[in-house]
Amino acid sequence: MQTLTAIVTALACLLGSPAQSHSQDWGVVQTSTMLHRTHYVAPVMPQVAIDNRIEGFVYVEFTIAIDGTVKDLAVVQAQPIAIFDEAALAAVSQWRYQPRIRKGEPVEQHAMQRLNFNLPQT
Repeated sequence: MQTLTAIVTALACLLGSPAQSHSQDWGVVQTSTMLHRTHYVAPVMPQVAIDNRIEGFVYVEFTIAIDGTVKDLAVVQAQPIAIFDEAALAAVSQWRYQPRIRKGEPVEQHAMQRLNFNLPQT
């Protein structure tokens, strides 16, 4: 049920209609594109996907800590299952954000990001 809630929340955010998070009192769930990322590491395409010409995507849910680091990462949806999960989590864990400020203080922010894994065009 928690996964279904996360997927619905992700879709609502991606469609431009922010949804309230029911799992934590973090306020509005943001897609990470709505936040200011200060450090980006691109995901690495897994060799098995390259060898087998597999493309797909992963939705990663995470928390932006008050210091801008990323924590509590979880894959909430992936297609195909388990092929890109590790690469997505490894990349997102290295991202950094400008923390959200509420009433003059940095606060944790719940976020979600879709990572697409596409093969280079030949």
